Amino acid sequence: MIEAFSDSQILTRPLEIRRLLPDHSEEAGSGSGLLRDVFSAFWKEFYGRCTLGTTLKVPFIRHDFKADTWKAIGRIFLRGYNDCHYLPIKLAPPFIEERLFGAVCSDLTEVFLQFTSCQERERSLMQALQDFSSVDPDNLLEVLNNYECRRRVSADTFPAILEEISHKELVQKPNFVIDCWRDIAKPQMSLSYEKLTKMYADLKPTTKKVSRLLKLPADMTAKQKEVEHHLRRYVRELDEAKLGKFLRFCTRSDLIVSDSIIIEFLVMSDFTRRPIGRTCGMFLQLPECYDNCSDFHAEFNEILDSC
Repeated sequence: MIEAFSDSQILTRPLEIRRLLPDHSEEAGSGSGLLRDVFSAFWKEFYGRCTLGTTLKVPFIRHDFKADTWKAIGRIFLRGYNDCHYLPIKLAPPFIEERLFGAVCSDLTEVFLQFTSCQERERSLMQALQDFSSVDPDNLLEVLNNYECRRRVSADTFPAILEEISHKELVQKPNFVIDCWRDIAKPQMSLSYEKLTKMYADLKPTTKKVSRLLKLPADMTAKQKEVEHHLRRYVRELDEAKLGKFLRFCTRSDLIVSDSIIIEFLVMSDFTRRPIGRTCGMFLQLPECYDNCSDFHAEFNEILDSC
């Protein structure tokens, strides 16, 4: 992907993607579903290889990534947004805002708490914000040292110091990447802060939102209604990672890019029984022969865990 998007002309040309399977044969899928899946796969790998952070992330500088490489990734960002309405929402909003608007609009401290680990957030930083006298000073000092804090903190100075650290980690450190992406995206992305914030909220999957996407046939048999119950319970129990996989199986995007996922029921034997995703049309085909919820959950998990 990075090699292909190193050519700046790719932003003005029709985009056709072909993908090889592990056995080096060409994948049969094509069209918009494959395009969504490729962008989803790219950003998933990018988060793992090129970013730091937990819930929210920012790119870090790699010695093997020069300006041309980061600009290619900026073009992938722009093409995914333009072609598939795909926005990598795990990237911290202040990083994106600085790139698009030249200023940070979000609450830096609030975002930084989602960048830090759960242990740092719960046991030190949030506790110090709420009641500075109750926090373990050694734990707090260790966390602040991790982010190269050079000032003595107190109850009065801690909020301001934490905001300074937040700006350093979320904006200053990835500033080289911001500069590489800014010239590519800013002239071609007419986003306001309000629209960007709404996109982050709309694209983020939740079990409630995904459950609302499921569109069932008007007339269902008793068996089909039982499978619907299994499906809705399964979606309610998914964690964040599995929810993205479920969406990707049904729509080939790990974000909410559709108004609906249409459910169809098929007659299958116990041997051939399996869920089937028809991703270009965003259909989910389900067998109508599950006897219990456990079998449904186990077989769907096997598919999602197999990637």
